[in-house]
Amino acid sequence: MSISRPPSTSNRRRPAEQYAERDRAMLRATLRYQVLVAAMASAKFLEGKQAGHVLRRFEAKGWLQLETAAIPGGVTYATLTAVGAREVGVTYRPRPLGAARLDAALAVAGFCLLDAGNAKSRTRLTPQEVNRLDAGLAANVPHVLTDEFAAAGGGEPSLVVLRVLLASSGKTEAGRGESGRGVPKGGRQSEEPAVGRVGRPGGSGPRTYARTGRSARRSD
Repeated sequence: MSISRPPSTSNRRRPAEQYAERDRAMLRATLRYQVLVAAMASAKFLEGKQAGHVLRRFEAKGWLQLETAAIPGGVTYATLTAVGAREVGVTYRPRPLGAARLDAALAVAGFCLLDAGNAKSRTRLTPQEVNRLDAGLAANVPHVLTDEFAAAGGGEPSLVVLRVLLASSGKTEAGRGESGRGVPKGGRQSEEPAVGRVGRPGGSGPRTYARTGRSARRSD
């Protein structure tokens, strides 16, 4: 006579632990990228499933602040709260996102989380991480670490740092060269962050410029 055993409590706990870690990963991403929209959460963390209810749950817990339909097209974006930061073990004082910082955050987050292209990984570096590179990079300007560029001689892809700049017109001319910045079409350059330049830490190696609107894209 066989006796059925009750399901293991460890097996029941495993999905709950996985969901909790996924939630923490979403909070850490919101901290790193300064902003999160449902499409980004869906693509990066939820295997394409709808993310709106997850963001609303986070808002109800006090982890995120949702700015409803604040982006043209009726798109809602989320920012991290101090409570959400504590959930991942970080002390954090939220700052309001002005128009330039919001555009920068959305462009970089879209570039990394939605428009990965050939990259296995694109990650926005925090100011602390930029400083630790000790490469003379400005920590108050967004930088992205990527592995999408082929190494010389066709070896393993090299890690490359992309510097992100915002043109005052909101559009950047893409090109290759050594001048150091994309130049806005019909506009002037601005020091406000949001789209950018590609280069190796320390300034060596080729540079490639990126174009952006709401998201930055690698130029060919």
